[in-house]
Amino acid sequence: MALPQRLSPSSLAVSPRANPVPRNQVHRYAIPSQKSQSRGPELLVMIGINLAIATVAGLAVLRLLPYNAEQQRKLQALEVEVNALDQRVDHLRQEFTNYFDPQQTRSNMRILSDRVEDGQRKLVLIDPPAASLPFSGAEGANPAFDPSSVGEHEQPQVYPRHQ
Repeated sequence: MALPQRLSPSSLAVSPRANPVPRNQVHRYAIPSQKSQSRGPELLVMIGINLAIATVAGLAVLRLLPYNAEQQRKLQALEVEVNALDQRVDHLRQEFTNYFDPQQTRSNMRILSDRVEDGQRKLVLIDPPAASLPFSGAEGANPAFDPSSVGEHEQPQVYPRHQ
């Protein structure tokens, strides 16, 4: 097996005449040829076509801008509606969990029905008429109190609201 030969730095140097250029060769762009003279009108046509396409694209975008603005308004209205419905759903979910919570059964029954537990009285707050005097405590002094609307075992305490 033969060992590879060592390359010296002088053997790697490129000689100045590695790719000689013939002295009689003329540079390509020195003399205009027939091809470069016919490219001028072709380039003008290509630029004109590109300008026409750009103009049509610009006009199409301008025609779509009002439609885009309308769609954005509709989207904002729908987002507001979705946010309102999300709040309502959260409220209903909270109520749903409250209805099925065994620790809140009594308070739910009290809220959902007109029954009052033993040892409690029903309290009714009313707005006083503008012309009436402050409540004196007697049943006859409050014209808004209607005793016929209360059952025989339930005697509500009626107090006017103060503002």
